[in-house]
Amino acid sequence: MNPPFANVKPWLARCSHEAKRRPVVAMVPMRPETRAWWSHVWGAGGYVVVQRGRVRFVGTTGERHGNGMLTTCFVTWHGLSATMLAEALRRESIEAVVVRRVS
Repeated sequence: MNPPFANVKPWLARCSHEAKRRPVVAMVPMRPETRAWWSHVWGAGGYVVVQRGRVRFVGTTGERHGNGMLTTCFVTWHGLSATMLAEALRRESIEAVVVRRVS
């Protein structure tokens, strides 16, 4: 899921709620200091997959369309989803790590 970056809070809230029923992955701007993150990512047991560098946009035929303007990451609320996503990025030669808040 890729919400509008201008208003991520309601989307993170819905994703964390839906993640109780099924796996959810959201591509969002990395803003771990915000209330939305503290409530719906860190406070809801979320995992964050961070890649080295910015997201690169590629068209359906492989043509490059540049990089994202913001630092983005992937948030999921299931450890297996986070691990699988990080491994998939690494297979594409993209360095990625999984981060989880330690209580």
